[in-house]
Amino acid sequence: MLITTYYRSILYCFGISILCSLAACTTPARIVFFNAPSIEDVDIFSVDTVAANPQPFTFAKKSYAPLPPLKQWVKHPIVNEFYSLEEFLIRTQTTSFLVIRNDTILYENYFNGFDMDRPSIVFSVSKAITTTLVGIAIKEGHIKNLQEPVYKYIPEFANDNRRNITLEHLIQMTSGLNAADHSRLLLLARIYYNTHLEDLIKKVKLKHQPGTVFDYKSLDTAILGICLEQAIGKPISVYMQEKLWQPIGAEYNCLVTLDRENGTPRLYGGLAACARDLAKVGRLYLNNGSWNNLQILPEQWVQRSTTINLAHQEGCWWGYSTGWWLDSYVGGNLLDKQDFEAAGYNGQLIYVNPETNIIVVRQGKAESKQNWVDIAARLANLLNTCTETKDYSAKIDTAQFIGTFKSIAAPKTICKIWKKDADKSSDGEQWVVKKSNELKGVEMTQESPLSLFNDKARQRIIYDIDTKGEVIGLYFDNFHKTKYYEKIKP
Repeated sequence: MLITTYYRSILYCFGISILCSLAACTTPARIVFFNAPSIEDVDIFSVDTVAANPQPFTFAKKSYAPLPPLKQWVKHPIVNEFYSLEEFLIRTQTTSFLVIRNDTILYENYFNGFDMDRPSIVFSVSKAITTTLVGIAIKEGHIKNLQEPVYKYIPEFANDNRRNITLEHLIQMTSGLNAADHSRLLLLARIYYNTHLEDLIKKVKLKHQPGTVFDYKSLDTAILGICLEQAIGKPISVYMQEKLWQPIGAEYNCLVTLDRENGTPRLYGGLAACARDLAKVGRLYLNNGSWNNLQILPEQWVQRSTTINLAHQEGCWWGYSTGWWLDSYVGGNLLDKQDFEAAGYNGQLIYVNPETNIIVVRQGKAESKQNWVDIAARLANLLNTCTETKDYSAKIDTAQFIGTFKSIAAPKTICKIWKKDADKSSDGEQWVVKKSNELKGVEMTQESPLSLFNDKARQRIIYDIDTKGEVIGLYFDNFHKTKYYEKIKP
């Protein structure tokens, strides 16, 4: 019997409703139905609302003045295709771009269907907000300190080798759990779309001894969020409203997505917020945890979150601390860097530069092959100096990158760097980095004025210079550990 168009439509709608129902209640169905995460995922999860302050703090707004020419702070061939900053932001799927200096908005605009009052998922920027709440909870005595064992909150961890995992390990991504984001993509999808997150957490096994290896894991922050909610004894949304969102004068509601109705908050990547309020989180850290003479967050907490420490405890990595990233654009010596950022999937960003007193927020539907941290850092530097280069990019002759370097920790280990012959197929200059204990070298391109990088190998060279601008050594960084080599000959 033929099925008429009318009945086909009914069957189609019925099928879609069944799929939507399944997607709402099972993790595999969610993965298949929704596929890649989106900044609009507030529409597919249950949410708790964090209410804005009825009398919000507002940034001053400067009379219109254009930002510096795009080519000076976006070092990508794509800028040659665009005539304006707005066209660049629209084409790169940006939804908000906000630049603030000295509490004054220098630039603010919204694109691609979004406006200032529409919250969107900020993915892993959520981690920095979560750790902020942990810092407040310690200040208030809900959590004694970061040495508390996780099994205090999740008893199943006491039954095996996970018993040694502490809150410190979770907050520094050194738990040792077998859940690294970069290598366990299917698990990451299961975490993101899970309908019973706590059940999944209880099943994840240990890969490394806690505190020995840095591996970026959304699961660590997911566990941290569960511990936090138990410690404070109330819903995260309520605590966040009382202790953070309203005290910083948030203008708009924040949404906390849950794994199911009345379920577990998705604090590893499921908060949705608006650009101005994200900038206020940045301002809180810019002012060392103080907000208009109210100490919301301990100053020591801000310092541990935002200061590079190459002598960190075993297992930690200098480029990440307490939910914030410290491995941004290197325009001078590594230990002179002061900027830091909270960053999330598809280019979500809160960038803070204490030296220039600048905050940059970017939200978007896609990263669009742009390094938004680098873009924000270059812009902050440019606005501070009114010249294209305050940093060392104009002073350092890249010929100094070439030479022989000796490991301080293991003097027999030598690192040689030379420039690769020009290759028409390559994009820009390339260097070859070879250590004496390796069979072949790794090709690297210049990432910033004083760093080389190979994304596939996940290796980076960061040069160290003296007061005369001469290269005297380098840091060899593999995003787990960093070792220093001194230059012994050109």
